[in-house]
Parts: sequence; C-alpha cells; structure tokens
Amino acid sequence: MFVDRAEEVAELRALADRGRPALAILYGRRRVGKTYLLRHAWAGRRLFYFLAADLPPDRNRRELLREMAAWSGNAVDPDDYPTWRTVFRLLVQLAAREPLIVVLDEFQYLLRDAEDDAASQLVAVWDREVGDSRLVLALCGSEVATMRALAAGDAPLYGRASWSAASTRSATTPPPRWSRTSAVATRR
Repeated sequence: MFVDRAEEVAELRALADRGRPALAILYGRRRVGKTYLLRHAWAGRRLFYFLAADLPPDRNRRELLREMAAWSGNAVDPDDYPTWRTVFRLLVQLAAREPLIVVLDEFQYLLRDAEDDAASQLVAVWDREVGDSRLVLALCGSEVATMRALAAGDAPLYGRASWSAASTRSATTPPPRWSRTSAVATRR
C-alpha cells in the first residue's frame, strides 16, 4: 500500500518525462519509504538502482560498476573507471540514446574520500558533459544533515537539483491525521 504520496509520485514521473537531464535529491531518516517512493514512481522505466554500503568509496565504486555490468549486460571493467568522474561519464553515455534513471541510494557513503569526492566529480560532469542526455540521477540518503548540505548555498550541487525533498514520514503508513479504522478501510 502506498499512502498519501500522489504529489511526490507525480513530480518524479514528470521529472523523468521531461526528456532532458535532471538531478533529484531525496533524504530522510531510515525506514520512511524513500527507496519505495522512487521505485514506485519510476516502475516500468529503464532504472538502475545502487545501494551504497558503509565501505570506503572505492569499494562502493567498484561494486556499482559490477552491478552496472550485470544490469546492462555490457562488460564494465572497474579499472577503466578509476574515479567517480569516469563513473558519472559512463552514466551519461548510457543515457545518450534512451532515457535512463539512476538511483544512488545512501549516497552519503560515496562522499567520504577527500581525493575523489563524488559530489564535486558529479558537478564536473553535470556542468560540462551531461548535454542532451536523458539521464535522471536521484541521490538518496539517510544522513539528513549530509544530504541536506549537498544542495546548500556553498555546496557543489547548489542550484543543480531539479527536484529535492525531505521524506519525513513513511510512504506506506497512514499520515497521523488518519485513524486506524480509516487506514484499514483504505487497504481493502
């Protein structure tokens, strides 16, 4: 069951239907339905989803590339993509001919390398190389302060996000104004 998220779903679908590059940022505490919202909104579309782990960014980069290879059916050698900039270029290339939605979940784990900061590397590609690709890139995370800071006035992604939202309640539980009785009635 998906409750009271029609507006967000409509906005995310419209973002994907624009036919041009878009950057989305979604953050909120764990277990409030961020991932479910994104997957539900973009169900049936060309979607690559990666869940980063609390590991060094280089290990996450290699795992993302391994999963990308399995998802796309193309050979992707991690040694050919030694930085986040090269990974973001790959995503742009994959969206050159047909729309592609990429969700990088728990994005904050990719930001822990001062020498290869994913956010600044993304900006370098986004500003100069994304062009006419039809890439929708959703950055999702549960470290609220870190994710919120990504688009702050002094941050690398400032002014680049086409859509940003804080997820503060569960996507699958009724809002507080509903009684348990009315919530149960809507599930039938």
